[in-house]
Amino acid sequence: MKTVSDVKDVILEESVIHVDETGVHVDKNMLGTTLLAQKTSHFSALKKCGKKGMDAAGILPNYLGTGIHDCWSSYFKYGSMRHGLCCAHVLRELTAVTENYHQEWAQKLTDLLLEMKNVKVDLMTQGLYEAPERVWSEYSSKYDEIVQEAQTQNPIPEKDPGKKGRPKRGKVRALIDRLVLRKEQWLLFFTDFSVPFTNNQAERDIRPFKVKLKVSGCSCLPAGQRQ
Repeated sequence: MKTVSDVKDVILEESVIHVDETGVHVDKNMLGTTLLAQKTSHFSALKKCGKKGMDAAGILPNYLGTGIHDCWSSYFKYGSMRHGLCCAHVLRELTAVTENYHQEWAQKLTDLLLEMKNVKVDLMTQGLYEAPERVWSEYSSKYDEIVQEAQTQNPIPEKDPGKKGRPKRGKVRALIDRLVLRKEQWLLFFTDFSVPFTNNQAERDIRPFKVKLKVSGCSCLPAGQRQ
């Protein structure tokens, strides 16, 4: 039987891990963080969210591999870790833009990402571990073209002279800004075939825990007793 220390050691040795977080009820509301290797999971109920809480868990500060996660800013404070972003998250955001704002670029980018995912599978069956330069260059240019279309359609709001701070950009423009800033992380799954397309492994492993929490209908103390 592995101890908690053994589990941490296994995760730290993995080249790619999945990281996710969700709210859990333990005494008071805390942020639950999940870190997963291929066959090992580590769950933490942290009194503080963000980097302070993850530091207390004792894994990410020492991890030197690739972490797959969503776009929560706290993850990017770990500079020793290479970051890959979960494309399932951005696909959901793109679907919302398509359905709620009827902007065609969002569907174009959705189609591009799914096409890249399928092409990656085909290339892997041919024994390749990364996309050929020509293939990568073509998809990279298409990505840039679509994002440029999105920027043109959603210009940055002009600053109101009578208000302090920068103007609100809204959900769509905020997404576009992240698509520009985090291009390398969004497309890491295609430039390094060891990196998965999504972070779904972490979400699947945390789901049973959330289901049991909903069924129990109560909070617990850190030692596990019912309140």
